[in-house]
Amino acid sequence: MASQSVSLEMVGNVGVLTMTHAPHNLLGPALIDGILAGLAQAEAAGARAILLKSGLRHFSAGADPVVFQEAMSGPGGMTLSPVEFLHNLESFPLPVVASVHGVCVGGGF
Repeated sequence: MASQSVSLEMVGNVGVLTMTHAPHNLLGPALIDGILAGLAQAEAAGARAILLKSGLRHFSAGADPVVFQEAMSGPGGMTLSPVEFLHNLESFPLPVVASVHGVCVGGGF
């Protein structure tokens, strides 16, 4: 298991990351950290590809601006900015495929 927000299941050589950050998989520190942890765990487990999906009704309703505002201005701040998170996804050494169903908007897209 990657985190409370993201779980990892290995299906053969594919790491299946399932987002369950209720109620709408809004992107914020918890979901971003969960996805990154899941990617690292899948790679360490020998995955050859990653499938990212939602365990909720919709894929993602986008970024949670309130959480980002608080995390970036509060003590400690966010581990990564949203742009750094996207760069990590883009530069990840394995193919990442999103299985999108339902709503997928804004930062979730």
